[in-house]
Amino acid sequence: MRLYRTYHPQVLEVSLPYTLTLSDDSFQHLCKVLRLTDGEQIHVVDGSGGHYVGTLVNVAKKSAQVELHEYVVANNESPLHLHLIQGISRGDRMDLTIQKAVELGVKEITPIFTERCGVSLSGERLAKKMAHWQAIIVAACLQSYRDSIPRLNPAISIKEYFAQVKPQDKCLYVNLNPFAGQRLRNIAPEYEQINLLIGSEGGLSEQEIAQASEVGFTDFNLGPRVLRTETAGLTALAILQAQLGDL
Repeated sequence: MRLYRTYHPQVLEVSLPYTLTLSDDSFQHLCKVLRLTDGEQIHVVDGSGGHYVGTLVNVAKKSAQVELHEYVVANNESPLHLHLIQGISRGDRMDLTIQKAVELGVKEITPIFTERCGVSLSGERLAKKMAHWQAIIVAACLQSYRDSIPRLNPAISIKEYFAQVKPQDKCLYVNLNPFAGQRLRNIAPEYEQINLLIGSEGGLSEQEIAQASEVGFTDFNLGPRVLRTETAGLTALAILQAQLGDL
């Protein structure tokens, strides 16, 4: 039986059973696009780390409700805290990177403006882009059956990010550098959090690489080939999950 999942943007602190009225977006998707009717089982994700199991009821022309009767914690989150610090890329590359990073279990994403990123966003345009990326994160969580929503941090310059870096126990700061002397696959198994820095198209400048080293980043490579920005980040996440996480 296919399971249908939807997102509720506020944490539900309710006593069960509870009747929830679907948001306009959820109603449109479930009842208009998928054409679900009364009696279908629905999972409602609210970002609390679990999901509510319920039954679709009272489907009308413009509204519907879900009778929630159970709260389930799936325990399918990786034990490794992966933080992707991603140079903002052009076109749909950033969308793809965010979507697949969520599917691979990333816990936190920080978009950064680098010297070579070639993307200028501010004000209302940046706010719309952040909302767009947040929607991609939620959709990827629903698709991959994740009940915890990764944090999307504000988009900042790489210099602003470097100013925030602080050493932490069992935490490693990784800069992917194709010319580094050590492979990411050989990373020591002692870390609980990895902060992964990925440049945008063209990579990081020499100055940015030097600054990363100064604040505590260690250079690693992915092998003998140079990968595009959207390929490099996802490959690194997969390697780290396989070595230290739950792949």
